[in-house]
Amino acid sequence: MSPDDRTPWDDGWTPGDGPGDSMIEDRIRAVFEEPIVPLSPPPGTWERIQTDAGRRRRARRLLAVGSAAAVLALFAGGITWLGGADGATPPTPVPPATVGATTPPPSPSSRPSESAGPGSTTGSTSGALLLPHGGPVPRGFVAVSVTSAAKGLVYALGTAPCSNAPCTSLVRSYDSGRTWQGMPAPKAELATGATGNRPDTGVTTRSTVTDVRFATPMDGWAFGGGLWQTHDGAVTWSQVPGIEGRVLDLATDGTNVWALTSTCTGLPCDSGIQVLHARAGDRRFTKQDVPLATTSLDARLAGGDGTMALSVGGEESQLFLARPDGTWAKAVTPCAPAGVHFEGRLLAVAPPAQGRGALVAFCGDAAAGSLHVVTQRSTDGGRTWAGQGDDLVVPNGTFSATAVTADVILVAEGTQDLGGALRLSRDRGRSYGTPDVDAPQAGWRWVAAAGGGRVLALPLQATGSIYVSTDSGASFVAQPIR
Repeated sequence: MSPDDRTPWDDGWTPGDGPGDSMIEDRIRAVFEEPIVPLSPPPGTWERIQTDAGRRRRARRLLAVGSAAAVLALFAGGITWLGGADGATPPTPVPPATVGATTPPPSPSSRPSESAGPGSTTGSTSGALLLPHGGPVPRGFVAVSVTSAAKGLVYALGTAPCSNAPCTSLVRSYDSGRTWQGMPAPKAELATGATGNRPDTGVTTRSTVTDVRFATPMDGWAFGGGLWQTHDGAVTWSQVPGIEGRVLDLATDGTNVWALTSTCTGLPCDSGIQVLHARAGDRRFTKQDVPLATTSLDARLAGGDGTMALSVGGEESQLFLARPDGTWAKAVTPCAPAGVHFEGRLLAVAPPAQGRGALVAFCGDAAAGSLHVVTQRSTDGGRTWAGQGDDLVVPNGTFSATAVTADVILVAEGTQDLGGALRLSRDRGRSYGTPDVDAPQAGWRWVAAAGGGRVLALPLQATGSIYVSTDSGASFVAQPIR
């Protein structure tokens, strides 16, 4: 091909290399100098552009808000993990605990003590359950309330030294107290040493808590004046709405939850006690119609294997048992001033943690600084009762009792001045001995069976340990909370 036949895109050719180059320049110039005619967009194009841009702006704002909330939640969670403990290191999250599929069926909570001791609950899980992360245990933590939420899973409510009140703290163990993690606690004052069901303890406002209960590993309540709830494994807490007066007691069978409330701050109490009911996942409670005596605030809830009892002490002792639908039926009171029953007030009722249909009750008569206790037992769901032995004489202080089975029974008592002891009966309450335990000096605040031969106990003077038995109360080991 000769140079004259090359096109503008052939290598080595530039304008002016051959004839006709002037004509080619004119054509190129015409292309670039041709007027530009704008094209009209299809109808609705501008509206679509505005809509898409608005969506992108809203997405960016939500992302920014979500990021800020996540940062705030991280810092808030870290502070609550520590329970406000002075000098504590920042929380270091640990791997979440797993509750395995071998968890037994639920065993209800039990709170037969007049002291600030919780009931025991064992909730069930279908398959392995992954629990929320925990943090470090606050330094100086002492426990005043314990609850079992599944096999080996224990929550403890207490307090630790802090500079900014409230100093209420919560810890969790998933191996029956051998190791612990700090968890967020409700922002309420802890009334240590107080009990929610007696008017002379100083628990007169909704701003205090004394106890903790968990129906499942995720659903729990802190109460004792006020009532707080969590449904995410203690990650967050909120006050239960619609509660009137003080919360005296709360218990759960793993599905149903009951609370006792009163607007009274002393005796006599004309308005009496109200019974509230909810399901484990509910955030509100509804009032139940239960004909409780109106002259006493000495009421408590206790549960065992398929049985929940509501007992009222004082001069008008009463006993109610929960029906399958969550309502209550009045039962024969084991302590009455007539017939074969013991003349004394009803101290506690303890449905066994293992063995449906049986009930154990404790009737007490105070005299000269001592409490004379008779153990009563029913094998027909509370229709008939029989005394099991001679009086058990204990100091007239705190009293708590529980039944591992209908035959194996434990009584805990304590006073600041006279001390106290744990008592164990293996013959239905006919006689009592002493378990193998290094007892605290002031005695005991509370004891409760947690199912599977496990028993939990707390000393009267709050310490940094809980006591655990794995042999149905024959021996106890102090498990430090750290």
